[in-house]
Amino acid sequence: MPRQRRQDDQQDHGPHRSSRRGGSILLYDYMLEEVKDGRNLMRVNASGDVVWKASLPPVSAFPDCFVAVRLEGGKLITHTYSCYLVAVDIEDGRPTVLAFTK
Repeated sequence: MPRQRRQDDQQDHGPHRSSRRGGSILLYDYMLEEVKDGRNLMRVNASGDVVWKASLPPVSAFPDCFVAVRLEGGKLITHTYSCYLVAVDIEDGRPTVLAFTK
C-alpha cells in the first residue's frame, strides 16, 4: 500500500486522512495503480481494514475519480474529476449526486 500523506507533504501521493469513529476516510491520488478503477475514496476502521470504497455516481464519465473530500455536517462532500459535487454516505460509501459544477 502507498505511503500515507501528511498535510504538509505536498509531493507525496498517498492518502489524505480524516479520522471518524475510530477509523479514517482516505483519499488516494487517482494516479496510483491500486485505485485505477477510480474508487480512490475509502473508509478504514481503527485496525486499517477497508470498510468501504466509495462508488462513483452513475452519471460520471469514465475514467473518473474523486479529487477532494470534506466533512460537512456529518456528511462527506466530495468533488469528482468530471466536475460533480457528490455526497457520499459515510456508513456505506454510496454516492448521491448533488450538482454538476462546470
